[in-house]
Amino acid sequence: MNYRAEIDGLRAVAVIPVILFHAGFSMFSGGFVGVDVFFVISGYLITSILLSEMAQGKFSIVAFYERRARRIMPALFFVMAACLPFAWMWLIPSEIKHLSDSIMAVITFSSNILFWQTSGYFDTAAELKPLLHTWSLAVEEQYYLLFPVFLMLAWRLGLRIVGLLVLIMVAGSFALAHFGAQFKPIAAFYLLPTRGWELGFGALAAIFTARKGLPTPSRLVAESLGMLGLALIVFSNFAYDTNTPFPGIYTLAPTVGTFLVILFAVPATLAGRILGFKPMVAIGLISYSAYLWHQPLFAMARQRSFGEPDILLMGGLAVMSILLGYVSWRFIETPFRNRQRFDRKAIFMLTGLGMAVFFSIGMTGSLSDGFRHREKWQGLENVFETQAQSDSGSAYCRTNVQVSPLGPLVCVIGDTTKQPEGVLWGDSFAGAVMPGMHNQLKREGKAFYMVSSDGCIPLEGAWRAPGRDEFDCTQERHQGFVDAFLRDKSLNTLIWIGAFSGLVGHKPNPDYLLDGVPVNPDLAKQRISATLKKFADAGKEVVFVGETPWFPHDVADYAIRRYATSDGDKAAMVQRMKRHEVTAHLNQVDVLRDASAYSTIVDSLALFCDEHHCGSHDADHRLLYIDDSHISHLGAELLTAKISSAIALSGSGASQGRLASSAP
Repeated sequence: MNYRAEIDGLRAVAVIPVILFHAGFSMFSGGFVGVDVFFVISGYLITSILLSEMAQGKFSIVAFYERRARRIMPALFFVMAACLPFAWMWLIPSEIKHLSDSIMAVITFSSNILFWQTSGYFDTAAELKPLLHTWSLAVEEQYYLLFPVFLMLAWRLGLRIVGLLVLIMVAGSFALAHFGAQFKPIAAFYLLPTRGWELGFGALAAIFTARKGLPTPSRLVAESLGMLGLALIVFSNFAYDTNTPFPGIYTLAPTVGTFLVILFAVPATLAGRILGFKPMVAIGLISYSAYLWHQPLFAMARQRSFGEPDILLMGGLAVMSILLGYVSWRFIETPFRNRQRFDRKAIFMLTGLGMAVFFSIGMTGSLSDGFRHREKWQGLENVFETQAQSDSGSAYCRTNVQVSPLGPLVCVIGDTTKQPEGVLWGDSFAGAVMPGMHNQLKREGKAFYMVSSDGCIPLEGAWRAPGRDEFDCTQERHQGFVDAFLRDKSLNTLIWIGAFSGLVGHKPNPDYLLDGVPVNPDLAKQRISATLKKFADAGKEVVFVGETPWFPHDVADYAIRRYATSDGDKAAMVQRMKRHEVTAHLNQVDVLRDASAYSTIVDSLALFCDEHHCGSHDADHRLLYIDDSHISHLGAELLTAKISSAIALSGSGASQGRLASSAP
């Protein structure tokens, strides 16, 4: 096919916003749509080449994968190799394990599946994963395992039928993406079935031009449609943000925009001249390598910082990703595309060797748990054990589900041979306390139901806006619990735990709805008090547990980094927050005061804070947390002791207006 400089310019329009978005420049809040632009471009270019070869009778599946190997693998190997020494020096074991798993997934073109499966509540923050961006390469390569075979089989039916079949595929994939963006956003974001339509969109442009050539409308129409396409792409870069449901109907702006640019932004138009501007074309030529470099640079910088790096540093790294992109393009990409220097046999051999080497490296790092037994990490056994506790309470409940009218996710904790006499009701914060409660109830020969749902605050009428995150927090999640609990005369005690700061905190979670509308903190406080009153009026004994402190960083990761950079000083591992700042963030003083009229209160701040500060470790430098807010098994044992005292106090008939620990 004939070279079109404006397509390389379009690549620049795609890659620059992606880099600036990941660098943290808030102006480019929708810069992630650059990936969607890349998908359409890729679908167009590769389909155009395939159709041209098939029309000439020159198509070879082996030659196709040879080109993919030349295009993708050398620069990818180079960037991954460059990451390894810095990972060894800078990353902590959990991050090395994440990176090792990522390397294996990248090599097998399944990183999109890995990141889908591991993008959970307790997962490493996305911006800290050096190879997160390779999910888009995986989507493309999965698509190109299937699409050439489809074209070979459908080619004899004629281009018109091929186009119709691709259109049906695009429509089906788009419908699935729109549904997924609302109800399964993480899966929809990462997986081929909900992304394939974007590549198919580019394929439709290629099929159209193969049948009829590029459109030749009037000058006014060509100018208008070319600029409209460019405007749609630019608009989505600035108008969208991470709360925009993706990929769904909103994805049409950048994809339709790219489609229009491909068809109408010819060199004679203004859009074509803008995209054909030599600096734009130059950046477009190195866009693949620049894309490969930017995420490892940003992730390593964030991992080396105890907070978000300065925007000037991130801006400098953004420029560096362009410069390194040029180096990779000039000295890695270009030579390996030269068939005189590397023939087909050499390319396949080197690709196979590279894949084997990196897969071995990844497997070694994963099986060794991130090389956690290195001398550098000696003395941190407690930290590693605490990290392994992540999600243990909720995981137990998910694998021991009981059928019950109390809720969709119910299990029995404590002595499971006994009839439950109470309920632990909550979200992931209840899941964090559960190991301590489980052990305490076993010692007492008692059983409780646990009714929990990660990420879903336990309050009737409160749920998350669909499509905003991975949590299944629909209106029905905790709906009906109150009435079911009140009806069951065998259940006398309720332990109520939740991240209520998501409703009443200084900054309520924008994902939450209360009765179908954005959260009103005062209304949420009234709802909590009214629910407690219902329990009290029915003679139920309730222990209301205040929220534990939230820390700026994952306490285990913070502890390991501080340990490594302070010559093993365990005192340096402790994260501290000023108590008044924690109290202001949680904004739960009113909630606890009002709740004390109907329940026994456990003020968690009294357990994890002194008069002035809140700490992440106990006096022996053992972790009380598994992440930035959920307590560890040790923290659960300590909090359970307070809860147990509160239950005893509640059972004494002196529950109303009493505190099981000091007042907030």
